[in-house]
Amino acid sequence: MSESFQKKTSGIIVTVLIGLIVISFMFSDYTRTGATPLDEVAVVGDVSINYREYEMEFNRQMQFFSQITGGQPLTQQQIEQFGLKQQAVNNLINNKLYITLADELGARPSINQIKEEIKALPYFQNNGQFDVERYKAILGANRLSPGQFEKEITQDTKTKITRQLLESFPLSQKYLEEVSTFKKEQIKIAGVEIDGQALEKYVDVSAAEIADFLKKEENMNRVKSVFKERKPNFDKPEEIKARHILLKIEKDENVTKEEIAKIRKQVNAQNFSKIANEKTQDPSGKGKGGDLGWFAQGKMVPEFDQIAFSLKPGEISEPIKTSFGYHIIFLENKKAAFDAQLPTHQNDLSKEIIQKTKKPQLDALLKEVKEKLATLISKKDFKGAKDFAQKYSLTFTEATINVLDGAQGQLNLSGDQVNKAFAEATIDGKFYNLDDGPRTKILIAQKVAESTEKIDLAQEKISKSSILARKLGQDVIEVLKKTTKIKDYSTKL
Repeated sequence: MSESFQKKTSGIIVTVLIGLIVISFMFSDYTRTGATPLDEVAVVGDVSINYREYEMEFNRQMQFFSQITGGQPLTQQQIEQFGLKQQAVNNLINNKLYITLADELGARPSINQIKEEIKALPYFQNNGQFDVERYKAILGANRLSPGQFEKEITQDTKTKITRQLLESFPLSQKYLEEVSTFKKEQIKIAGVEIDGQALEKYVDVSAAEIADFLKKEENMNRVKSVFKERKPNFDKPEEIKARHILLKIEKDENVTKEEIAKIRKQVNAQNFSKIANEKTQDPSGKGKGGDLGWFAQGKMVPEFDQIAFSLKPGEISEPIKTSFGYHIIFLENKKAAFDAQLPTHQNDLSKEIIQKTKKPQLDALLKEVKEKLATLISKKDFKGAKDFAQKYSLTFTEATINVLDGAQGQLNLSGDQVNKAFAEATIDGKFYNLDDGPRTKILIAQKVAESTEKIDLAQEKISKSSILARKLGQDVIEVLKKTTKIKDYSTKL
């Protein structure tokens, strides 16, 4: 119910908005013919995407996926698995489509607006004030002219204005009252989602099987190949554990320098945490003695990294300046880099490869896990179900949900499944075994009394405007892709 309600509303808004757009381009879909112009990755309408833009977006994607996979550099296999090259190009194409939409809607920022956007960027400021010489120097170091950079800021600002326009679409009072009604209709759900593929690691493989597997040269070569691909994830870079005291440069830099120098004379290994709590202007370090935890090189700004990694455990640095202000660094501990070796990992990698070949055993295990959880959940033995689920790294979820927001998180039900649960839930609890191919959801849905909680309509307006704006933006982009000439040269990258 919630999905169809939002889709219907969003569809109406898209129809209205698209009616405002004067379509300039009557060519459809992607064109992939012709030679790639020098330094050109794609063309959207009349707007070009150059290689420098692509490189920046690709690096941004690399950093993002590196963080969510443990902070280690991505392997070539992971880059291909995540489709990062095409993802970077797609993101840039969508941004350029927003610029096309901005032009059609007349969302053009003024010269003064562009100037203010640039002046507000912190890396062009000195003591909180825009520094034109710093501006020119940074652009020069990045091989950019002021004209080129201002053009890019203009495009970014157009995109921002267009997104704000989408988010400002008015919601009627009737819509908000319906939202309030849907929010009050609730059920309790308790259950678990089972990913059959994730159970592979629990398929039994004996030490004798691994030994026999490694005796064959082709198997050993396969293990070596997997190890080579994953070695960057097995390796551990040098890490340090440090604390710091930060003073920001707010007005007079000389005053800040004098104050940080005084603090440096006071601190030692024993009192550093206490003084950090009193003096540091880093919000994340307040109350934690300036603790930064363990980190590898590249996690901090270069000036900070250079000094921190040159210290020995127990040493305190002299004050250093970064773009954040002045720091004093106390190095508490250090872990040496670790270079992973094949013998340490070959048995685990062999086991993993063998497990993928044991489909009958996996099917039997999956059947056993499903049946056990179904029995426990149907009897409302939620503690037993939770304990059994944890044995296989599955998450048992209990939650009260409403018809509008649906089920989120570990027990991620589809719109149809949410609607089914709301339609059939009973006071005693309706049991479901929803076989979804590779993923199975086993749960109970129980009716509860209508919520008496007062709904904040103003907050709901903000929340639903954001949801509808995202959906509206996606729909508009899809329309523009069909009505704008796009040349994509990413296959040549």
